[in-house]
Amino acid sequence: MSIDHSCRNENHYNHATRQGARIPMIAVLIGLLVLGAGIGLADDTDIVVDAGNISTYNSSSSSSFSWSHTVGTSLTSRYLVVCFSLSGNTTSTPTGIQVSSVSYAGTSMTRRVSQDTNGTQGRTEIWDLLAPATGSNSVSVVLSTSTQVVASAVGFGNVSQTSPSRSSASTRANSTSISLAVTSASRDVLVDVVSATYPITLTPNSNQTKRWDLAVGTNSTDLRGSGSTKPGFGTYDGVSWTLSSATNWSISAESIQPPNTPTLARFVDFKASDTARGTLLRWRTGYEVKNLGFR
Repeated sequence: MSIDHSCRNENHYNHATRQGARIPMIAVLIGLLVLGAGIGLADDTDIVVDAGNISTYNSSSSSSFSWSHTVGTSLTSRYLVVCFSLSGNTTSTPTGIQVSSVSYAGTSMTRRVSQDTNGTQGRTEIWDLLAPATGSNSVSVVLSTSTQVVASAVGFGNVSQTSPSRSSASTRANSTSISLAVTSASRDVLVDVVSATYPITLTPNSNQTKRWDLAVGTNSTDLRGSGSTKPGFGTYDGVSWTLSSATNWSISAESIQPPNTPTLARFVDFKASDTARGTLLRWRTGYEVKNLGFR
């Protein structure tokens, strides 16, 4: 068998295969069915960050609160992430602070990863929800105790609906730089959240996009919370930040993965003809750039 592949003609791609023996009519019928139905190829659509609908909340003292967040109606294969920075190095903050529960539009979310700062007086957490309701709904939060908090909700589209989270990681230290390795892949998107103290400034690596940056209070022991997203670059990946001066900090991150489900590549023409050397099949498909198996 020989195959002539990807001879481009305007907006179509031409393909041919020659079989040494004649192909029964059933093969032609199958080809016609394929022509009408299309074929499945691995989807390589990029994950979409719903940047226009990122929402935030901050308070100097809260134990139970809510805010409105919108999940874009144009998003498909949706995924919602809510990130928390809790009080940093405040002496009045009790140890063991954490988020007790989070819900969106009345549906409970799941804690993905968390990390205390040194001294356990600060904390970062990431919660997520698969297939959240679209439109404007409430993010409702209960903390284990009243404390300073910065929170943000970020929606994503084109996310795997069977295994949306590839991995998560967290770490902490007292330093002027933050670095966290995260298992990822080239089509993933990483989201991370940092908890530090005010008036520290937080600057993400140049390949990260800062999505929020809020301070609570103006004292040196008050809270600053920040977060970013970035595209995944490969199996070994990560996020990093630079701090204006050394302080206790914690960081949590999650690598979100896209779907690996069939996408349609439709045939526009299919022909079978007898030749002296066997049966020749010819077909044309539509636009094929980045379609697995035809690239």
